[in-house]
This record gives sequence, C-alpha cells and structure tokens, in this order.
Amino acid sequence: MFDTRECGYLSLYEFRDGLCDIGLIVPSDHVVLFFYRYDRDGDGCISFSDFTDAFTPIENYYASIIGRRTSSHRRINPYKKDDIFEHHTACQLKNTLRVMFESEYRLELLR
Repeated sequence: MFDTRECGYLSLYEFRDGLCDIGLIVPSDHVVLFFYRYDRDGDGCISFSDFTDAFTPIENYYASIIGRRTSSHRRINPYKKDDIFEHHTACQLKNTLRVMFESEYRLELLR
C-alpha cells in the first residue's frame, strides 16, 4: 500500500507520502524517528520485515500469527490503496499508526 515504486521496501519520503495519502498527517520528526529505530541495516529504507517488526507483539502466540502472513506486495495487478482495507479497518490502522508514532516520540524524549 505504501510501496508505490513496487520495489519491496519503503523510503522515508515514500512512507511519509503514503501516510498523507491515507489521511494521516504525521510530523516529519516522528517519521524520521520511526525510520531511525526500525531500519535494521541502516540503508535508509524500511523492508517488509523491518516494517512488520515494528508492529509485531512481544507475546509469542500473537507474533507467530503475524509471522505466518505474507506481504501483499505484488508486481502483477498491485492493489490500489482503497482496495486493501474496508473503511473501519483503515481507521483502525490510522489510529494505530498515530498512537505508535506519538508513543515512540514521547519515549525518545524521555531518554
């Protein structure tokens, strides 16, 4: 949904533009912090595994459920952003992202 270049990873700008596309305006420093924290190899891009690591629960049972899911990344007939989620699910995603960005930012301020 965010991978508009269909390359299997996200750049900082691509992710920020994708957030705007779904109606979530996040301060730039929050997005930069997310990339700094979850870009495991430091290449300036977030891979699918980096992205899912950010949202994977610590509890093993729930982590294993998420671990069995595959990426919806497809080169042939890629999904449109509006086709991925129903409205209610899209709202939940936006709220989850909003809380995550704000929590990560506040935690960073406490360090």
